[in-house]
Amino acid sequence: MRAWIIGNGSSLRNTPLYLLHRYGEVSFAMNEIELLYDYTDWRPTHYVRTDVNAGPWLGSIAYHVLSGVECYVSDTLYRRVEKLVPEKPETTHSIRVCGAHRDMDIRHPDKPISWHLPEYCAFGGGVPLAIQVAHTLGYTDLYLVGMDLGFGEPQNHHFDSNYLRWDPLGAAPWLDDTLRYVHRMINRDMSKLGFNVTDATLNGQLGVYSIMTVEQVIDEIVVPERDRNGS
Repeated sequence: MRAWIIGNGSSLRNTPLYLLHRYGEVSFAMNEIELLYDYTDWRPTHYVRTDVNAGPWLGSIAYHVLSGVECYVSDTLYRRVEKLVPEKPETTHSIRVCGAHRDMDIRHPDKPISWHLPEYCAFGGGVPLAIQVAHTLGYTDLYLVGMDLGFGEPQNHHFDSNYLRWDPLGAAPWLDDTLRYVHRMINRDMSKLGFNVTDATLNGQLGVYSIMTVEQVIDEIVVPERDRNGS
């Protein structure tokens, strides 16, 4: 099964997400992705948020819970969502997330060298967590978009100027190396775990996975598959 993992990089504003909407593709998004909805008809089929303390993201979680999207939130957040949305739908799921590596980066001597499923690993942020969730739900062909780097520069690295508005923007050159580290870890283990990741980020700089554009995936994989199935 195929799914798209939607990061929050600035390239999303120029990514043809309408194609995912047009062809009914499964997609996993996270954090404040709703800030993008004014610019696109696309909506994710799944939403992932797994911090221990979501802070300002609780509103984003509640938004997606109430919209009926399949939501996967950490057990700690799930209890907070229960208070915020007492009549939450059955599409809201609690998952167990290990926080041992949550605040680590590549500079930490005890950073993980592999995942420890079935408990989800929080190292590396939202995209690796979404990949873990998609994998455990049985999705074997995963395509990344919005997985931008460039954190060595003091700028807004996300698709909307209001994103992370409570956090000071600054240069974090170690973050690019951390993200490459965790994705190399995924790339190394994915064949053993039975899935594959392709990077479809517009002008992506990750340099870890094989590369296709969104248009190529649609034209070369999605459309022929639909034709074969008579869709």
